Amino acid sequence: MDDIIVSDLTKKFVKKGKRKLLRREKEDILAVDHISVKVKKGELFGLLGPNGAGKTTLVKCLATLLIPDEGTATIDGHDIITDPISVRKILGIT
Repeated sequence: MDDIIVSDLTKKFVKKGKRKLLRREKEDILAVDHISVKVKKGELFGLLGPNGAGKTTLVKCLATLLIPDEGTATIDGHDIITDPISVRKILGIT
């Protein structure tokens, strides 16, 4: 059984740009782009990448600190969106 399952997880942020007349331009910043991964209990897993690659954003989504825009993720069978309290208990961040 996989303890962490991430499927097509995506997280975007909106960056406000320069003012144009009465509005500001908005730009979507894609922090995590359709990430999928499975990690089994006891497996050693590393998350590597350059600055701005989305490593921290992915971890924050898994810890239920950010809500992903697309995709699903479960930790020990508990969905990070529909059951965040159980996920936080499993991770020890209650």
